[in-house]
Amino acid sequence: MKRILSIIILIFLTSCGFKVVNISEQNNFSIINLSSEGDKRINYIIKKRIQSGSRKDSANRIVVDLITTKTKSVKEKNIKNEVIKYEILITTNVKFASEDNIKKYKFTKKSKNDYSVSTQFSQTRNNEKKLTELLSEKLAEEILREISKNINDI
Repeated sequence: MKRILSIIILIFLTSCGFKVVNISEQNNFSIINLSSEGDKRINYIIKKRIQSGSRKDSANRIVVDLITTKTKSVKEKNIKNEVIKYEILITTNVKFASEDNIKKYKFTKKSKNDYSVSTQFSQTRNNEKKLTELLSEKLAEEILREISKNINDI
């Protein structure tokens, strides 16, 4: 009896209909125009990543607008009132629409992190630059995921 019950449970669990999503099939859109405003370095990284994630031969043709802002603020100070850590917040407003402007979407993605101040100014600038690139890559991945999700809902 237990054997039959375990076989029935096994059959139900293995035929649940779960399907692994193939990411290469998920990005089924082609960008015909990508415009950007704001920080040029961040927009370049995001544009490059989004364009490499899109397909050239797809039937879903979209127009994308990016508005990016970068905010740098003091996160921590020591007892001598010297800055120890800075925080960077990158906000990207994304608007995209189908080629014929029937469907329009708009969303905002934010990414923030902090970096330490080094004893040398050049090292501090390098820390800021590396963090900005990492946050930009993270934002680009999130934007690609969001665009794919909205395109696949059409």
